[in-house]
Amino acid sequence: MSVTSMITMRYANMDTWLFRKNKPNSKPIKPKTNPINPKQSQFKANWSEAQILSLSKEQTQFLQILKGRTVEGTIIKMYNKMIMEKYSQNKKCTLMTKDQVRAVDSWAINTLGIPGVVLMENAGRSCAELIKEKLKPITNPKVCIFCGTGNNGGDGYVIARHLLNSGFKVVVVICGDRQKVKGDAKINLDILEKLDLPIEQLNLKDEDVPTRVKAFTADADMIIDGLFGTGLSGPLRDDYIQLIESINACDCPILAVDIPSGMDCDSGQPLGTAVKASCTVTFVAVKKGFVSECAASYTGEIFVASIGVEPVS
Repeated sequence: MSVTSMITMRYANMDTWLFRKNKPNSKPIKPKTNPINPKQSQFKANWSEAQILSLSKEQTQFLQILKGRTVEGTIIKMYNKMIMEKYSQNKKCTLMTKDQVRAVDSWAINTLGIPGVVLMENAGRSCAELIKEKLKPITNPKVCIFCGTGNNGGDGYVIARHLLNSGFKVVVVICGDRQKVKGDAKINLDILEKLDLPIEQLNLKDEDVPTRVKAFTADADMIIDGLFGTGLSGPLRDDYIQLIESINACDCPILAVDIPSGMDCDSGQPLGTAVKASCTVTFVAVKKGFVSECAASYTGEIFVASIGVEPVS
């Protein structure tokens, strides 16, 4: 694969200006605004070690030429950086509030023109890769994915597809009204159904939730928490508190998608209760609440995953 193709895949619509020749009559290119710091117009480019090592001498030289290249004030940074990094308290990092997270999503979709379903794919695939690494020593691993009706659940459907393709036994449980699954999340749910993966349904108000959760997670090697994302606010309903407590009661490692369900993104406090994860894969940046004193008992290990393009703080 050529460098041009790799960058095109990574940056979707950015290839139209990244590789445009300087023609006298070409229209000026408007720089993209960084939602975290509007004075900056920068992009981080994330390349896996495998991609870097696979480049030919000529391709590597081409990347060197691209380093620091300026196009109408927009700086493109190409460098060796893992798609996922483990967070540690003694390491400098970017913190994001709930509002900043929303701003980045809006910027990526509305300004850069990256479809939301592409961001969801990148997020879910990142989680799936870590899950495969964590469960690598296990033969015929099984995971149980609890999905809410929003985009966090959509990430869960992407995870399910990638793990299914890797030979995992996958149980997907929709927690709540299935008819509320819309947009990008429904696209990925529909794909799972076309792959003939049975989708379980958990009615939180009418069923024995603890018994059902125990049955879904029987013999599971990992539970995936895809119930709520960073947008959660206000106290949890009693039925969701029961669900989360039932998940926490399982003798099984839990991976939280973006944020442990039930945690307030900005304060790190549980909104009634929260999932106690063994590890959390969060997207773009560490969330502000993760550095609070109480957060560590809910997040476990924190991994920051790329969604393909991020603002520089």
